[in-house]
Amino acid sequence: HGIGGVVGSLLTGFFATQEVNPIIADEGVVISGEFDLLIANTLSVLAVAGFSLVMTFVIIKIVGLFTPIRVAAEEETRGLD
Repeated sequence: HGIGGVVGSLLTGFFATQEVNPIIADEGVVISGEFDLLIANTLSVLAVAGFSLVMTFVIIKIVGLFTPIRVAAEEETRGLD
């Protein structure tokens, strides 16, 4: 979902057109030559990526309070297969 969402969001910034969706205010770079929509979508993708990174870290720390995240060094040395 992450890669597909990023690619879709960025390509929308390139190819969005009012012919397909008359409600949109800004058209894509290929259609209008303006970068407003592409910049907005790029900033949105970066914001979501940053939020996901921070929240994943928080969730891992919370789970780590209740159960170990890593296996023991001995188990790791023997192999995890």
